[in-house]
Order: sequence, then structure tokens, then C-alpha cells
Amino acid sequence: MRFFLFAISVLTFSANGISLQQMIDEAGAQKKEILSIPQNVYRLNDQLKLRNLKNFTLDGNGSTLLMTNYSPAMRIERCENLTLRNFKIDYDPLPHTQGTVLAVDRKNKLTRIRLHQGYPVPSRQTGLSMYPFSSQTRRFKEGVNEHFNSRLIPLGTPNEFNLWTHEYPDGIEPGDFVALRFGKYPCFWIRLCHNLTVDSVTVHAASTLVFVARSNTGVHRYKNVRILPGKTLPAGATEPRLLSAGADGINYENSPARIELENCEFGFLGDDSMNIHGTALPAYLRVNERTIRIIAPEDYRFLLKPGMTMRLMKPGNFTIFAELPIAEIRWLNQKAPEETKKLFPRTMSIPPCREMYEITVQDPLPEIAPGTILDFREMNGLSFSVKKCYFHDQRAYGLRMMCSNGIIESNRFERIKGSAIVFGGEYAYWREAGHVENLTIRNNVIDRTANYPANVSFAAIATIGRPEKRQIGVSKNGSRNIRIEENVISNSPFGAIQLFGVRNVSVKGNLLVDIGTTKIFPRAATLGFQKLTPIALGYSVTECDIRDNQIRQTQKEEKK
Repeated sequence: MRFFLFAISVLTFSANGISLQQMIDEAGAQKKEILSIPQNVYRLNDQLKLRNLKNFTLDGNGSTLLMTNYSPAMRIERCENLTLRNFKIDYDPLPHTQGTVLAVDRKNKLTRIRLHQGYPVPSRQTGLSMYPFSSQTRRFKEGVNEHFNSRLIPLGTPNEFNLWTHEYPDGIEPGDFVALRFGKYPCFWIRLCHNLTVDSVTVHAASTLVFVARSNTGVHRYKNVRILPGKTLPAGATEPRLLSAGADGINYENSPARIELENCEFGFLGDDSMNIHGTALPAYLRVNERTIRIIAPEDYRFLLKPGMTMRLMKPGNFTIFAELPIAEIRWLNQKAPEETKKLFPRTMSIPPCREMYEITVQDPLPEIAPGTILDFREMNGLSFSVKKCYFHDQRAYGLRMMCSNGIIESNRFERIKGSAIVFGGEYAYWREAGHVENLTIRNNVIDRTANYPANVSFAAIATIGRPEKRQIGVSKNGSRNIRIEENVISNSPFGAIQLFGVRNVSVKGNLLVDIGTTKIFPRAATLGFQKLTPIALGYSVTECDIRDNQIRQTQKEEKK
């Protein structure tokens, strides 16, 4: 029995009897510039592979690609000047499920749930992510944490389970809804591509991340892209779908590229809308006065170029103490010793490789203490722009930017549990680089974001980044040349703008409405915030120009 009910026919093969993959392969072999497929719903039992295509457009003509397993919908590798446009992606069955909370046993960390009729039973019972929703609003429940690596315990009643969580299920009540993520794979896997355009593509479901991009170059444009829960229900279902994707909408790593986002809408994601970052690496060995040996989880040979900048950072708080142009990069054709995993367990254990390279710089290296961290500024992304987009109803952050030379302009952010916009490296925990330079955040409308203090940041727009240990303090030379101007921020309970570890920053002409103040949280105190005010400055903020901002409380708020 088919899981989804569609009003039009569902095809495994096109009208001429060949599969969609065969159509793509034949068009590539014939060096066609465009493949325009007949409009229909295509059931795919394997991912579409787009490899080594050049100057090629795949036009879906409004078709739906319906994945029948939990693999990526598309694997895109070594393409140049590729355009994807005019299609939708959905999954049958869904890679996540949902249900209603029947009871909560906080003492034993158990939440009893009944799956909604028609929604799938998870394909595995461990390693689940649980997202609480309000049954009244059908949105992520404000002020209530999610639970990861949870375990499902079947009960005697069909479709009823106990969900065991590592933390106490505080704030979850009978009658709430929950969504459960159990898939493992992204929707799009993009690697080693030069110049990509994704135009008028809608994704209605994804196991984890939607667009995952690694080791890319050129300009990558996303226009009119939508990530939203599908309105088509599973067979027999009556409850609308809660979740769109289980993790980030767009995630770029180790890609010296320009990323552009325009006129897009992302909602009901299990993590960030967009995350651009590089990888923080250990300074493994100082070979001589100009050469350092590094260990990298990606193939840097075709990405890292002479003239790019290597930044060396102090252990613990990641203060930059040297910025050195690269003269030469050499691949050593050998794997790093197993014992080096302990240097960076979160980064170095990631496949596909732990290759060793020697980097020669133009200027003499300083002394390098054990535990020194480095990144390559351009590997975090060359530049970016995010304009005229709508981000709403999300579990984590709107934009999590670790790329320099960017503009975030004329966007709308609503009902995001984390900050709308955070910038700066997450060196300490996720090992995501890096410090940001030359960023403008202008003319955005932000409402009801950063609504619970379990996040690392507490304001609608905020610096992000933690020291390895609380007593170390934050970077004294991190992000710089930041402009936060003419934004409208409202209903942010813990603050509108919070900054630490930044230099040369302008906060001008912003309108802040109904910004709550509260007592300091221990985590915020370690970053230097003595009080959470609408505009708050923590440790190591220098050359800061704050003026012409308006702070208002509405009459309704003042009466409370």
C-alpha cells in the first residue's frame, strides 16, 4: 500500500520507459545543457546521482521527487555550473514521526506517547531526537528543551511507547505533541562543486540536514527555496505534519565559496536555517620557522591555495595571535597516527580522512604552545549574502554564521527558539570555525526569538563562542568590523543584542520593542554579562559605537 495519496499518477519510470537516473546520465553523456523532465510524481528507490556534469540544468517542471527510503534524494559531486530548478522533494514513508503525550514520569525520565494515526513507527528505537510541540499552536513549545539520543520503549498497546530521555522532561505535559526524528541522512549531499544554482526547489521532509555542502568553490546561489512541512498526509492520517527537516536547512563547511540566499522560506526545522563554517584544527607540529604540519578531515589539496590566510589561536579562549599568508601546501600522503584523535575528538574522528599536510607560510612562525588551534579564514567561506528571506518556527538558530564578508539584509525572523542571528566561531565544542570579519546586519525584522536560556546565546542578535573552560575568559581578538543597524527587534525575553569578543562594532538606529530583562544566568556571567539589558556588552568589546537606538515598551507591557 502506498504511503501517500496523490491526485496524479505516481511513476517509477518516465513515459518512455527509462528511469530518471538514466535520463540524467544520457543527458550528461550527450553534453546536453538542459534536461526538462515531464511534470509528474516520481517514486525513487535510490538517490539521484549528479556527477561530473558541466554547464547543465535539471528542470523539474513542477514535478515531485518522492523518496521511498531514507537515503539522500540527490548526491551531487564534481559538477560545474549546475542548476537545479522547479521541483519538490518529499519522502514516503516519512523519516520522522509524531504523536501526543499521554503521561509524563519525570522521576524516571519517561514520556508516554501515542503516535498519530497513519504516521510511521520509527525504524530504530535508540538515538532518537524528540521535539516538544504545543498542541494548541502546533509550533515548537517555547521555553521547553528538546531531547537527543533518546530511547523508545514499546508498550503493549499498539502505537504507544515510553520515550526515555537523558534529561528530565521538564515542561512537557499530557496533551502536548512531540515529533521524533529517526532518519540519519541529509536530503542533498553536495561536494566538490564549482558554481551551483538552486532555484524554486521545495523540500517537504528530510531525515536530518537538507542541503549539506562540503569542499565547494565558486558561487552557490539559493533562490526561492522553501523548506516547509508537506501538506499531503500519510494514508489514514488526520493530524497535519509538524516537522519539515530534522536538522539544518543549509550547511556549508570547508568551502572557499560565496553563498547567496534570496527570497527563501524555511520553517519547522530541527536545527539552524543556515550554518556556514570551516573546521578548527590542531597545530600538530612546528616543522621549522616557516612550516607547520596539520591534520585535516577533508581533502585540502584543491581548496587551500597560496595567498590564503592561516590564523593561529591561543589554547582555551581562541584569541588570534598570528595571521599568516600561505606560501605553499603539501600533501604528505599518510594518515595521522591514531593517537592524534585525542587532540580533537569531535573533528578528527569524522570520516572520510585524517590526512596530513605541511603548510609553509610567507612570514616566520611565532612560538606555538601545545594545544594551539588554527583555521584558514577563506576555508570558512569567502563571502555570503542573505536577503529577503523568511525564517520561522525553528528549534535552534536562524542564521549561524562563521563566514566573513557578509550581509544579512531585509529578512524576517519569527518564533525561533534560539537567536535569530549569531556570528563567530564555535571552536570550543563543535570545532566550527571561525571568527568573523566585515559583517553587516541591516534592516531585518525579528520577533519572538531567543526564548529559552538553555541556548549558548540569549539575544536575538548575538556573538557566539565559548572558551574551553569558564574561568579562561573569551577571545580578546575575535570577530571585528561588525555593523548592526536599522533592525526592528521585538519580544525577545533575554535581550535584543549581546556582544563579546568583538572589535570595531557599530550598533546604530535599531528599534527594540518589548525587550525583557532578567537576572543573569551563570553561563552568561562567564562571558562578561553582569546584567542582561536590551543591548549588552560582555568581555573584550573594543571600539564600540552604540547610538541612536530606540528602546520602547508598549502600553500593554507597561500595565503588566
